[in-house]
Amino acid sequence: MTPRRTLYICDGRCGLAACRALADHAVELLGIPFGSTTDDGLVRLTTLRCRELPGTNSIAMIDDEAYSIESAEELGELLSISRVASAYD
Repeated sequence: MTPRRTLYICDGRCGLAACRALADHAVELLGIPFGSTTDDGLVRLTTLRCRELPGTNSIAMIDDEAYSIESAEELGELLSISRVASAYD
């Protein structure tokens, strides 16, 4: 099944504790490990190294759109909006 959206998020290998915490939260929210797709087929969780985004402090992307996520709550809101939008694509 091809996912409707792909969430790229830094898995914390960059050494930043904030990235590791958000990665753990993404795994918890989606209920899947990195490299997997949710059962509903809406979201795939993929690794991104945040330092590979030159000129930005963004640590998450949905498809080709970069986001600066500073809290678990912001990540949850972004995923909720993305999943709702995916259902109507």
